[in-house]
Amino acid sequence: MFVIKILNMDGKSFSFCLARCLENCLCKSFQVCDSTKCELSSINKNEDGSAFDTRSGCVYYDLDALDAAKQQCSKTCSSSINCCITSNPCLHGGVCLAANSIPSTKGRSRFRCECPQPYIGPRCKNPVRSCRGYRNGSRTSGLYKILAGNETSVDVYCDFDPITSLTWTLVQSHVRDTKMKSLKWNSPISPDTPSWTGYRLQKSRMRSIQVDSSKWRITCQYNGTTPLTDYVYGAIKDMDILEPIVNCAKVEFIKIRDESCSNCTAHFFQNDNYMLHHYSSSRTAKCEFSITRGAKMSCDGEYFGLFDCKDKDHVCSSSLKATTQIWFGGY
Repeated sequence: MFVIKILNMDGKSFSFCLARCLENCLCKSFQVCDSTKCELSSINKNEDGSAFDTRSGCVYYDLDALDAAKQQCSKTCSSSINCCITSNPCLHGGVCLAANSIPSTKGRSRFRCECPQPYIGPRCKNPVRSCRGYRNGSRTSGLYKILAGNETSVDVYCDFDPITSLTWTLVQSHVRDTKMKSLKWNSPISPDTPSWTGYRLQKSRMRSIQVDSSKWRITCQYNGTTPLTDYVYGAIKDMDILEPIVNCAKVEFIKIRDESCSNCTAHFFQNDNYMLHHYSSSRTAKCEFSITRGAKMSCDGEYFGLFDCKDKDHVCSSSLKATTQIWFGGY
């Protein structure tokens, strides 16, 4: 709806309608029809000329002509009204900041809202469901608030990739020898306090973040500042990591030790009893990516999870303190 409000003029002058528009931050233009009706609008003719009454008895005004407004204003109608004081356009506790001037015909807003997390948008109306909601902000990695699946505000760790422009939300992180359950199960670990050594969101929250994402990622030993070494990422449409997996899955990139490939298939495994991991052996050679057994290994390697067979040259399993992270993200 473009019409904000329709007021009865009751014999009042033009200045009455102008004052009501100036008082409302959302008002960009108004019409006075037959000298009896004052109609406030959230757009002007440059944005949509067809939205306005074209009857001969209606006179259209917009607030781009500041000088004209001053000339027609009486003492009771100040063109310097701070609409943030006289109206409340910002939602969810947002702070309204008035613009320095009346808007131009290009539709510049008369105000700006400083939104509290987890809300964004011109009026703080839109909830942030994953770190992607902050992709156009400062892009400083750290803790941010999002609105989880049950409409609860929670802290999550956001990673903003400066090279690819991807934005990632951390959903799980653990040290090497922690036996994490399959992502099929709801098995949260300190879900309200993100950490690198022991953290996992509820499955409902993971799913909510996944819905707002297009990609998944697994990293090794990442703490917000270290460069990525061994890691893998792919499209959610090609593999749902929250469900059982036993096959060659398409990945967009995978790197283990000094071996890597792009847009290829790699074997991933997850069922009711075993956590998600990449498995490389002669039995998985049908996949396009399969690394050779490490020189000091007596078994086939498990990578990015499980680690019953440890490759010390794989960063995720290189030491007791080595960590593995799972993320959802997108552009």
